Amino acid sequence: MFILDRDCAFLHIPKTGGTFVASILDVKGESKGHKHLPLLDRSLTAFCFVRHPVSWYESYWRWLRGFSGRGGDFQNRPGHPLGPISGCWRGDFNETIAKCIEQSPGFLSSMFHTYTKDCAYVGQQEYLRRDLGSILIDLGLPLPGNILTAPAQNIGEPAEVRWDEGLKREILNLEWEIVEKYYTR
Repeated sequence: MFILDRDCAFLHIPKTGGTFVASILDVKGESKGHKHLPLLDRSLTAFCFVRHPVSWYESYWRWLRGFSGRGGDFQNRPGHPLGPISGCWRGDFNETIAKCIEQSPGFLSSMFHTYTKDCAYVGQQEYLRRDLGSILIDLGLPLPGNILTAPAQNIGEPAEVRWDEGLKREILNLEWEIVEKYYTR
């Protein structure tokens, strides 16, 4: 969680563009506790970003690939929101996703709900720059001059992903709440 001013907080959900948002708002070092904490002070107006489940799991797998030299999985810290699916790395994309489903079915919907339930604004990672600009204007916060030109941040290693269609359907069925709430407008 990043406190932007005395009245506003940005909640950083993993793999939804939060590193970009934090960098563009220049809030490095101003986090309150761990950067992925949900809202602790309900007097703050909060905002966050979500990501389509198919794209989120692809990004998560690419991100995990960066840890392959250390056993292929990130070192879970206590309280980290990705904890329920730590240890799922299998190298192969579809095997990793199958393990995520086995270990924590509906994980993403649950994690997103932990954050979004307290947010006045929820943007989509797919429209990160547009939604961030709209949110900042609505909150009366200054619009960064480089919002359209700043480079993307925290991009996983490039790798082609080929979904097993059955797994993709299963993910969409398990994460239907996200799709229905944020991606059917």
